[in-house]
Amino acid sequence: MRKGLTLLLVLSRLLCAVNQPTLSARPKSLVLTHVTVIDATGAAAKPDMTVVIKDARILEIAKSGQVHSPEHAETVNAAGKFLIPGLWDMHVHWYDKDYLPLFIANGVTGVRMMWGVPSHHQWRKAIEAGQLVGPHMLIASPIVDGPNPVWPGSIVVANEYEAR
Repeated sequence: MRKGLTLLLVLSRLLCAVNQPTLSARPKSLVLTHVTVIDATGAAAKPDMTVVIKDARILEIAKSGQVHSPEHAETVNAAGKFLIPGLWDMHVHWYDKDYLPLFIANGVTGVRMMWGVPSHHQWRKAIEAGQLVGPHMLIASPIVDGPNPVWPGSIVVANEYEAR
């Protein structure tokens, strides 16, 4: 009975892994039509725009109807939706890899990790390789603290010379 349950658990995990879409399965081109573009410069919102994205780069932004869509592009009618530049969170303490996709889901495309640890560098490599969904990561060093550090794992310095 126990061996059968173990086999069932292993097989179900394999089936779930096989049925998951891969990160590389996304289309090469994406066209957002009828979207309102906010460029974050202080200019007025631009309604009814079309944005052409190819290989993760914006190729063209123009009034809807004035843009030629690339062949085989995925087209999304974004009427009633808004497009803004990616946001950055410039002060993050984050230690749970499973929740990194939440940054992307909420428009945060980049973070500055304030207390870097080795796992952050591993996550960044996986994100850059397309193996993990998460934001661009700028990673600070471990904390540099005085002779009586508050945080475990800090680099202890007693004077200006050691700090340099």
